[in-house]
Amino acid sequence: MWGVPLCISMNVVVGTGIVGDFANYTALYWRKGLEVAISSGYSTYFTEGKQAVKITARCSMVYFRGAAICAVTGI
Repeated sequence: MWGVPLCISMNVVVGTGIVGDFANYTALYWRKGLEVAISSGYSTYFTEGKQAVKITARCSMVYFRGAAICAVTGI
């Protein structure tokens, strides 16, 4: 959208967007690295050649200036 990358979230109410200066006033801190688990043990996955992939991450988004982030409603 206008050359700016979008991040889609399932935690925001429909018709609402969050905008802000994320590059200068936010940071993402990782608690630990990504954990990747791959399994073929579900139902008929092994015989069909399918694999289930689960990726877990623990991180936190920190806002250094609350006024730099806002919600836009009525979209």
